[in-house]
Amino acid sequence: MENTCVETKCWFYRLIKEFGNKDEVFDFKDCPFYSEMIFTPTPVGGVVSEAKLVKDCVNKRSLLVLLQEVFPRVLGMQASNEEMRNVTELAKEKLIELMGTINVVNVINEVKEIESTKVRMVEVIEDKTLLNEGDSSARE
Repeated sequence: MENTCVETKCWFYRLIKEFGNKDEVFDFKDCPFYSEMIFTPTPVGGVVSEAKLVKDCVNKRSLLVLLQEVFPRVLGMQASNEEMRNVTELAKEKLIELMGTINVVNVINEVKEIESTKVRMVEVIEDKTLLNEGDSSARE
């Protein structure tokens, strides 16, 4: 575990030094985000190492912990969104295919209707022709 406090290089420390009370002595340990903790590493191979003083900036440490906890969830959400996008794209393609099929069926029905109308017209013309031929033969 490493220190996250950068001491006098910290932006907050510099801000307080610049705009704070000039008469007041401000040490980086007076920063409200500064904390110290003692970290004892777990023994590896039975060798116990010394405890280590870790100087932390609470904002940075909490951000690191937050990233550690939240990042896998963000990756999961991204994977879920990608899967949903793929399924939506597939559904869109199927819908377009269905609309094309419906359009083809409608065109076929219209063609059949036109053909049946043509057949009826031909039948009517043939009937009139037969009637006219029958009238002209009856006159002779």
